Amino acid sequence: MEYASALSRQVPPMKSKSSKPRNRRIAPELTVIMAAKGRARYVGEAIESIRQQSFRNWQLLVIYGPSDDGALEVLRTHARADTRIRLEAERRPGLVHALNQAIAQTATDFMTFQESDDVSHPERLAACLAALRAHPEAAFAVPHLCLFDSESNLPVGTPPGDGFFMNCFRTQTLKRLEKIRPFFVSMPEWDLSARLEEKGTNFTTIPQVLYFKRLHRDAREHMGHRGNRSLEWLALCFSRWCRARKPTDELASDFTRRDLLRALRGLPKSAQRQLRRAMFRHDKKCLCIAREQNLFAALAPRIYADMRAALEDLGWSKRRSARAVWQLRLAAFASWQVRRARMMLRRRKRPSLVLPQQPIAAYMTQAPWQVAPSK
Repeated sequence: MEYASALSRQVPPMKSKSSKPRNRRIAPELTVIMAAKGRARYVGEAIESIRQQSFRNWQLLVIYGPSDDGALEVLRTHARADTRIRLEAERRPGLVHALNQAIAQTATDFMTFQESDDVSHPERLAACLAALRAHPEAAFAVPHLCLFDSESNLPVGTPPGDGFFMNCFRTQTLKRLEKIRPFFVSMPEWDLSARLEEKGTNFTTIPQVLYFKRLHRDAREHMGHRGNRSLEWLALCFSRWCRARKPTDELASDFTRRDLLRALRGLPKSAQRQLRRAMFRHDKKCLCIAREQNLFAALAPRIYADMRAALEDLGWSKRRSARAVWQLRLAAFASWQVRRARMMLRRRKRPSLVLPQQPIAAYMTQAPWQVAPSK
């Protein structure tokens, strides 16, 4: 008995064939969410930029909608080539519903977004995760953005710009907000950003250009206009106005256009004027930015139409709404002249960041462009 016990300690037990180690798939740490509908011309390049990331432990969740330009076949080709890509049909039509569907299914610790026509630098995911791990108090990491023309593939305007879906989040940060409100079909990022700001969420900035956003000359391709931006900005200002005076928002998570108009008409006249001025200033700023990016001819008619429709919904006559649009035209032109003069003075005092005029594909093979800290 003693000999048998000693032998069992010296000779290791034989391993059966079933106990051989298997190549188990490591659970992904980060989920990249993409809402894809059409855009077969660009979606392959967007997915390829994720597949070329130096950080490999990710999964790409694509919520796709119906299209007639061959985009679905492009998605299936990439899904067959890479098992980390998962395709799922949208349950409800619309960008916001697709994003909410993907956020609800995300189980990884970190998540980020990828527009179906944009491009990510190969170091984007690695740099974002490194920044979040180095700053445990930060809820999301903000890399810098480069705007580039869809036809020439060259940088446009001042490269570092504002964005939201390019950020990398801790998953629980977005899950606490429940969901993106479906009313904001043109600016879901503004709704999320405002609600995170109200909660006092911390973030960290990455001093590198890691995301390249495509700007389209054709207004039909420009995804910045899916609904009425003027009315959505009015709803966002009204939501902030309510939360500044009450602990809760009067607009429910699934509020409609009728609910918004009923709530606005019930406000005092002074509050209504204050919100209309905020909408006027926002539209004026959008026109100035469109001029700066050489997109004025494509976007200006849509901005004017959105403002006219929003004012008519609020009870203004067509004549009065048209007069307000002409006032917006004059104010935007004057504001653009002042804005251009300030930009020229700022460049004389401190040179702004200007990326080399080379194709965006060249940036993918180079180290991330470093952004000097602003003084």
